[in-house]
Amino acid sequence: MPRPSPPDNPPHTSRDPVVTAVAPQASNPNVVAVRIGRRVVARLSGAEVHAFGIRAGTPWTAELRSAVERCAAVEKARRHALRLLGQRARSRAELRDRLARRQPDASIVNDVLDDLQAAGWIDDEAFARQYAEELCRASPASTRFLEEKLRRRGIDDEVLRAVAAEVASGEDPTRAAETLARSHRRRLAALAPAVRARRLAGLMARRGFDDETIETVLHRLGEWPEAVED
Repeated sequence: MPRPSPPDNPPHTSRDPVVTAVAPQASNPNVVAVRIGRRVVARLSGAEVHAFGIRAGTPWTAELRSAVERCAAVEKARRHALRLLGQRARSRAELRDRLARRQPDASIVNDVLDDLQAAGWIDDEAFARQYAEELCRASPASTRFLEEKLRRRGIDDEVLRAVAAEVASGEDPTRAAETLARSHRRRLAALAPAVRARRLAGLMARRGFDDETIETVLHRLGEWPEAVED
């Protein structure tokens, strides 16, 4: 994560309080407590203390306080983002939406996302490919279906089109639709032929297959005459 920068030439007056002590916490030496008198005004890492130039005698100006508070907010949002990524892979847009629920400052959220993306924690193309492959493993799907699912995850149009085409390219759409229909046909065997055909057609349509493909599959399965009945 980029180190924080101290305010440019922070103005201060005799009314500003002054830092009286900067020392590691006894309970966690990696955390440095910044005190004014007995009051802890900030808890930072050693690197952050150095970057801000904080030491005993440093004026605790409004500008410095604001910069330190922003640094703490960025770190808090970053920890939350890492917890979310630890649960499952997420797109940048998904993470942005989740972080925004707790952190209303969009610039802080974007700083965290930029840092995680640069570090490889966020990779929309890899996420999109993994998600599309999982969808196809669960049940055959069309390119159009994959594109819509990826769009709902906030994936950029250019990326989602490329990924959907790549993942769906391994199988002919008609064959994929037929595999899908056959896998559900047996459990619908007790239904009236027309009802069964409509169910199969609806199933294929929900997985993004177009009308021509659906008609072809129903013909192959011997279901088409009933499917066109009212």
